[in-house]
Amino acid sequence: MFLSVSHSRENIENLAKAVLQDEYDSNEQLKFSYSKSIEKIRGIECNHDIKVQFHSSPIAREAIRQGVFSEAADLDDKITIQSESYQMHCLNLYNEAIKLIEKNSIQLLQLIELVTTDVVFVHSPRIGGGTGSHLPGVICISIGDDWTEVDVANTLVHEATHLNVFLCDMVNKVFTSPASELDKEEYRVLSAVRVGDMRPLDKAVHSAFVTVPLLYFEKLLGSCEMMKEFSVSLNDCVNGVVEKEFLFTQYGQQLVNQLREFNESRDFSLVEKALI
Repeated sequence: MFLSVSHSRENIENLAKAVLQDEYDSNEQLKFSYSKSIEKIRGIECNHDIKVQFHSSPIAREAIRQGVFSEAADLDDKITIQSESYQMHCLNLYNEAIKLIEKNSIQLLQLIELVTTDVVFVHSPRIGGGTGSHLPGVICISIGDDWTEVDVANTLVHEATHLNVFLCDMVNKVFTSPASELDKEEYRVLSAVRVGDMRPLDKAVHSAFVTVPLLYFEKLLGSCEMMKEFSVSLNDCVNGVVEKEFLFTQYGQQLVNQLREFNESRDFSLVEKALI
């Protein structure tokens, strides 16, 4: 369900009904309702199509203020806008990444387009991607000098999965306890991505959720580097999460069981079925 396009549509519909209430229009396209809901939640203008933005945009500054790429906060006074050539470079990488995803998996592209409203290229000392549960729809990316469209594509897949899991939690509630409780030492679990790091339970299970489509996308590209890098850590993470299953709601346990099933089999046909 954490990768299901059809389940995401159900979640978006339920979110829109809850947030918009009397303003909800069942005849309106789902992405319109989604963007209206997100605009109401975060208080910043939101388009229904994915909008590519940059470091000086209001949504970028809000993301940085709220801790997504907090490393970039000290740069705000020094870099008010990225150069036009840099912005074109980022935009070209983004467009090529979208083409690459579309070529290999229409379903992954549908998931990205469904849950994402803004892709923001920020200038940060830290390279990679970032999202926040408090900023639905927003994917932040800080590219490296040697990044290609594959790096951007992986980041979009990774961060869109985070957004989708946040959406699952907003609508259905995944955990029985608040994030502050899950941060306790006894509830920490090895991360699937930050190899060797003990992470709060909610962040650890997120790392396992995002690893699944990343490995699937890598397989579609004919590579296996991430599988070599994260195979053991994914197993350690999933086993640790399963031991803490009592901290998940019944809905959350369904997600964990699907995660466990993939981890035990490493059968990518399960991912293909889940994406429908």
